[in-house]
Amino acid sequence: MNLAHDTRMIHDASFLNPFRLLPLEKEYRKLKAEWTFIEIDGEERIIQFLDKSLGDVEMYFWDFGDGNFSSKKNPIHRYSKAGEWTVKLCVQNSEGENCLGKVWDVTTK
Repeated sequence: MNLAHDTRMIHDASFLNPFRLLPLEKEYRKLKAEWTFIEIDGEERIIQFLDKSLGDVEMYFWDFGDGNFSSKKNPIHRYSKAGEWTVKLCVQNSEGENCLGKVWDVTTK
């Protein structure tokens, strides 16, 4: 508190200095696959998968666990039957590949 250039900012955040996040240095921008999903239509078993990967992704490979695949960034997939699905996303760039599979995270009725 004593180091603050303006002690009003302790009680009122509008006095804080704005700051800007700089891009991470290359050594900290490791490629890491990450994803989530939303259920668009539970009755029809339609799921949208959302890429949340870190790093400079050049290629996507989705395995929906039912024998179907996609290379889109945020694909929409319809499961033909009910089940618990192990979905895997692999992301790739010129420096390598990283994959993330979630076991039985996606469940359709």
